[in-house]
Amino acid sequence: MDLTIDFWLGVIVGAIGIAVLTAIMGAIQEWRARRAMRDPGLTRERRDRDTRGTGRWELRG
Repeated sequence: MDLTIDFWLGVIVGAIGIAVLTAIMGAIQEWRARRAMRDPGLTRERRDRDTRGTGRWELRG
């Protein structure tokens, strides 16, 4: 009986932990999306590309 209680307690605590982490990650994503909408230049993806095959790399974005 003792092992069964420990098992289900572990399952419940693990489920709560996963739910909390998921909520935190969702809140961070939402915050980043709102920040990106407010200032598009802040989180714009920058792409490196080779300029005309000269070996020079230009930072775009």
